[in-house]
Amino acid sequence: MAPPTAVILAGGLGTRVKHLLDGRPKSLAIVLGKPFLAWLIAYLVRQGITDVIVSAGYRADMLTEFCAGQSAPNVRLRCIAETEPQGTAGGFLEATAREPGETWLVCNGDTFVGADLKVFIKELDDHTIDGALIGLHSDDPGRYGNLSCDEQSNLLSFHEKTAGGGLVSAGVYLLRRTLLGLFPQKRPLSFEIDVFPALLRAGKKIRVHKVQAPFIDIGTEQTLHAAESFLAANQHYCT
Repeated sequence: MAPPTAVILAGGLGTRVKHLLDGRPKSLAIVLGKPFLAWLIAYLVRQGITDVIVSAGYRADMLTEFCAGQSAPNVRLRCIAETEPQGTAGGFLEATAREPGETWLVCNGDTFVGADLKVFIKELDDHTIDGALIGLHSDDPGRYGNLSCDEQSNLLSFHEKTAGGGLVSAGVYLLRRTLLGLFPQKRPLSFEIDVFPALLRAGKKIRVHKVQAPFIDIGTEQTLHAAESFLAANQHYCT
């Protein structure tokens, strides 16, 4: 299977850390001397992804300028701005509406998970699987979606940000194009609240790819400050 096209969701306002960003969108927060998004793209390229879309909302002009200023051999990078706030899944649909890809790797522009994406992508070698997501074990899943799955690691339910320890979503998804027509029509549209429950109701099989891997979400003041030490310890994933 050809490598999927990556879509990085970078549409959020970053309200909780906006005062630390000097007018930048959250994904362009400077970490170890360069934008967090640059680290994320370098990681994707190292994992064999050569086609990358940044789905932009807030300060799309800055994200467009950033993408235009990046260059790497044999890598196609572009920014597609939302016409209006669409939610995570709505932004994804708008960014991919005129794209020919058959499979999509979706990730968030403010998170980093040091998983082996080449192994993750192989989940779709099983043609009975419609999509997949990365699951992490967490003692503090209050900010992330809790997952439950069967003995074959197929997703049974996705609970948005509930309390209690367990398996959580890392916000990294693999989707076949055939799933896109099943997305609800509402806007804004959330992957966690709207899309995955709808796919499960439609009988689609979503594999939970369980990993133990370094993970950070720079969406709070505490975690944004921790990003420098996190990437200093994990930048080998990006170089």
